[in-house]
Amino acid sequence: MGEPEIIINGARLTDAQAMAIRVAISSFDYDCGDDDHGRAMTKAYTDRLNEVLRIMIGKAAVPTT
Repeated sequence: MGEPEIIINGARLTDAQAMAIRVAISSFDYDCGDDDHGRAMTKAYTDRLNEVLRIMIGKAAVPTT
């Protein structure tokens, strides 16, 4: 299986560009702080990025915290 097809504003990314996006999403540092707001934001980022990764590679790639 190759890289996902990613289209942004009508422009199809090359495989190298799609790989860069996939790697960036999978290695994003979700730590938004230790207060209530930071923990809520960390969970929201984790949940949304997991959704995107599932679409891109067809399975859960990052554990939910």
